[in-house]
Amino acid sequence: MTPPRHRIADLHCHYPMHVLADRSTEAIADRESCGGPWFWLDGLRASLFTLAARLMNFSSWSASWRVDLAGLQQAQTGIVLSVLYDPAFEILLVPGRQRPREGAFDALICQLDCVEGELGRVDPGGESYRVVTTETELDDALATGRTAFVHCVEGGFHLGVNPDEITENVATLAVRGVAYITLAHLWYRGIATNAPALPGWSDSRYHAIFHQHGNGLSPLGEAAITAMYEHKVLVDVAHMDADALADTFELLDQLDTCHGADPTAYPVIASHAGVRLGGQEYMLGEDTITMIVERGGVVGLILARHQLYDGESAAEQLFEAVRRHVNTMYAITGCHDYTCIGSDLDGFIRPIKGIEGAADLAGLASWFHGEYPADVADAILFGNVERVVRKALPPG
Repeated sequence: MTPPRHRIADLHCHYPMHVLADRSTEAIADRESCGGPWFWLDGLRASLFTLAARLMNFSSWSASWRVDLAGLQQAQTGIVLSVLYDPAFEILLVPGRQRPREGAFDALICQLDCVEGELGRVDPGGESYRVVTTETELDDALATGRTAFVHCVEGGFHLGVNPDEITENVATLAVRGVAYITLAHLWYRGIATNAPALPGWSDSRYHAIFHQHGNGLSPLGEAAITAMYEHKVLVDVAHMDADALADTFELLDQLDTCHGADPTAYPVIASHAGVRLGGQEYMLGEDTITMIVERGGVVGLILARHQLYDGESAAEQLFEAVRRHVNTMYAITGCHDYTCIGSDLDGFIRPIKGIEGAADLAGLASWFHGEYPADVADAILFGNVERVVRKALPPG
């Protein structure tokens, strides 16, 4: 198989969401084999997920999920960071409870297994994909033109209910090939306080309704980052508020000192975000971007209308918002080495104009090659993601 000339890497892609909602007999049987008290609810939960997707994610009531293996291949996606996330353990909580719930880690591992099983059913021969856990496996996938699937996790609430559990579970995830963990998410769940990110909601409305009984990193969040540092799982600061960001970078600096380590050996990423050009707390200020750059990380541009169009009209030239963020990143950093794509497709977002599904990433890639020099386009589309992913993978 001849590798494609132009590739794209997606730093944050919710491929597993359609697997989680799949009510096929095979998928439900696979989940039940994982055990646990919550899996008898799979049918109901799948229906609720599908309803939520139709309301918040699908392009129309009759449409379906935006990400599948065929679409990723059509876009010549070389690397996809496949986001493991179980909404039930974040959203379906007793009111006022702001701490992780038992069973979330088992559900996460089961989801990981289901994703790998579904890929095997779609492509039994592994001709178009490879699940990657080492650099050697990544090299093989890229050399043969296959899409390299790298697991990642969104939501530190999946990791455990006490520091010892979290330490052990992060080690397990590192062995399974998880490259990064996004510690904060949509609501505070006892790990790291978060910035508002609900589509269509203003920051003030979010803060008025959802009060966070925390301030920055909790002891559980500190345990998670310490374990991630030990096992070289990348810290993803997307969704963190200012207090959590400050605590995270301070803790990482302390760990660097304790280990006598070069900070760039432990990159920090913001997998699906952008520059704060409007007023959204979720987007990144110049000081945060600078700290990410100092650690050799990247900022993945989220292809969501709510965030990327912040303060601007959606009725503008195709991919104009992408250009605005790319050029502002260049103005802050002086180069294009720290910008990439983190689409958040199927993450319950409305994508920007021109992106309806994974296959449309091909159009974005073509646009980049028409707007920027080849080396710049290749770095933003692929090379910058490859660089940080290799930092998280053992040699082989």
